[in-house]
Amino acid sequence: MAQKLHVEGYDELQKALQDNQGNMIFVLFTGSVGAGGQSWCPDCVKGTVYESSWLAVSLFLIHYSNASNSVFLHGLIGALQIGFD
Repeated sequence: MAQKLHVEGYDELQKALQDNQGNMIFVLFTGSVGAGGQSWCPDCVKGTVYESSWLAVSLFLIHYSNASNSVFLHGLIGALQIGFD
């Protein structure tokens, strides 16, 4: 069965990629959620409705494709200023 991992920032992403070398890796990047409970990224806010559905379908397809070496990484890219650097 596919693994689902959450990472935040470049260093965590690099470590997750290195730890899962040789596996089939799928990555979804979204803006981090701020203190107000909403992402700073307007596209991410609009896409939140579809994100969980997309994730569920992706994990279903990965699972039933017998890709036991699959990893789904949900990468939070950090604060607004980090996202544009």
